[in-house]
Formats: sequence, C-alpha cells, structure tokens
Amino acid sequence: TEVTTKLGDRQTRSGTRNAAIFPFADGKFTIWTAPKQLYLEYEAETSPHDHFFIRVMEAMSFILGRRLGWNFVEEWRNGSKFLRARGVDQADVRNLPEPLRNSVRDVSENTWRLFADYLRFILPDDGGGLHPVSALLYQVYQARQGTIEAQALALGVAIEGLCKELFPLKPETETRLKGWISSLREHCDGWAGFQDEETYNALYQRLSGLLGTLLEVRTKDTLRTLVSQQAISEAHSKAWGKLRNPAAHAGLNPQSMQKLVDLCAANTVLLYNLIFKAIGYCGTYTDYSEHGHPTKQYGPSATGRPISDLAIQNT
Repeated sequence: TEVTTKLGDRQTRSGTRNAAIFPFADGKFTIWTAPKQLYLEYEAETSPHDHFFIRVMEAMSFILGRRLGWNFVEEWRNGSKFLRARGVDQADVRNLPEPLRNSVRDVSENTWRLFADYLRFILPDDGGGLHPVSALLYQVYQARQGTIEAQALALGVAIEGLCKELFPLKPETETRLKGWISSLREHCDGWAGFQDEETYNALYQRLSGLLGTLLEVRTKDTLRTLVSQQAISEAHSKAWGKLRNPAAHAGLNPQSMQKLVDLCAANTVLLYNLIFKAIGYCGTYTDYSEHGHPTKQYGPSATGRPISDLAIQNT
C-alpha cells in the first residue's frame, strides 16, 4: 500500500507492506491486513473441500502462534454463494513466539512457504474439527494465556503428542516388535521363580503390563532417531527431558525462573522443528533457544552441517 500526502506544493509518499500474493495448488492466495482485521482470499480452478476455510485458519494460526477464529466466510462453489458469519471475536491476547519472526513477512517469502507447507499437510483432513496436529498446538496457545508453569507442561505434552502423531512406527517395524515381545513373554512365563506362589502373585500380573508398554515407542526414542537424522538438535531433545517430567510431577524449581524460561524457549523450537520435519519445510526460522534469537536455516545444507545449526545473516 502506498500513501501519497499533499500539502500545498509539498508531496510525500510512504509505503507499507501489508499484503501477500502467492500460488497454492491450482489457485492463488491473496492475504492482506486492516486495523484489527485479517483478510484471506483464495481463487482456484476447482473447489476445495467444504472445510477448507478451517484448515486455512489453522495454517494462519500456526505462522502467527495464536488461536484465531473466523468471523465471516464467503464462498462461491459451482455457481452458488455460501455465507457464514459470527460476531464473536476469537483471538488470543498472547501468542507463542512465531516460527519465523520477520518484520517484513513477504520479503523472504519463507513465512508464506511455511504457511503453504503446513496447509498442504493438514488439508487432506476434510472433517469439521481441528486437525490432530493443530489441536495439539491450540493447547499450547491456550496455555500461553496463563502461567509459565502451565506453558511448560503444555509444551512437554504437545511434543510427546506430536512424536506419536507425526512419527509412528512403520507397520513392518510394529509387526517385528510384536514378535519379539511375544517371544519375551514366553521366556518370562517359563521363569522358575514363578513356581513360588508369593512371587507369582506379586509379579506376574505386573509383568503383563510391563511387556505391554514395550509396544509403545517412547518419545525419547523418537527424538533420538530424529537427532541422528539431523532433523532436530541434541540440545533441544535434552531440553524436552529436563522439562517434561518435572512439569508433569510438580518438580519445577520456582527459584530458577530464567532456567525455566530458557527450557520453554528450547522446547518451542523443538516443537516447530518436529513440524518442519513432518511437513517437509525448508527455509528460515527463528531460534528462540539462543539469546538474541538468531535466524537459522532448516533443511538440506550444502555445507553438511546440522540443519538446525546454520545461522544466517539477518537482512
């Protein structure tokens, strides 16, 4: 937007970058802002599914780090016009630090690349509710409105949920694991110690539950695998371990507030990196785990250095 101001013979001009236009699928997005309002327009050759506008809202929530709610939706489908309206203002007061904090979003294009990659990932879900990944993010956004202790717990739980949702066991791996556990159960059943009635009553039923937990992949194991793939950093993986259990079991030390803030920042970056890996995003992001919040590169690198360890110069 360019504004020209004339006062007598004097003329001044000022410009504001408040719109973005970019392709998506077989169509085009146009996004622009007005005071306290955000507008999105999508034009395409073919109509997306009926709940496309919900997925768009989720993708915008993701890049802005807050829960957003729609107020007015106008759709044209096959020559028919559909209108949805509601008067409730639904937007968080506080936000999670944005994945890419950029004062001019459309210069690098990475913000909109991230928006498109996330939308493309969640779009196959044609239901009227939130996509499972967005639902986990919304819990973190909601906790952001409260205390830092609530934020810490929400981050730890969300990362655990994302690992299960985004990186489940492959079917062949799960089948092989079930075979190993079945053999282990047979071996344990034959343990001579179970001939003693007291030992049997004390341990046998607990054994069944213990072996059952081996079928569940621990979040720690998933994170370790992703570290080996250079999808996340080892420091961020360890930060999750330092935050998750203390937050869940009232073990956070209120005397170490700065340490808690730093752990939340590291886990925020981990949360985003997990999603970047799942949606195939390659581009810049903001590393809140380092003081100064440098901009870094996520994705393949010609230098071969870890993808979450490449600082780039801010321009």
